[in-house]
Amino acid sequence: MAGAVGERRALELGLTGRIFSTPEALAWGLVHHVAPAFELDDRATKLATALAAASPEAIRAALDCSRTRTGR
Repeated sequence: MAGAVGERRALELGLTGRIFSTPEALAWGLVHHVAPAFELDDRATKLATALAAASPEAIRAALDCSRTRTGR
């Protein structure tokens, strides 16, 4: 989480156990989208469909790039 929110914020959250809000998670980049519960199935289906339509090579390249940037 420190990579996403920064070391100081991650430390503060870890030490205090503070529960953060949905808007905070969105602003910090921990989530990409926020939707009401009744939209979740439709949004998940659209995302899964888009991922299934992507080429395996493109998915692999994106994952490799992400892992390189995060040091994994």
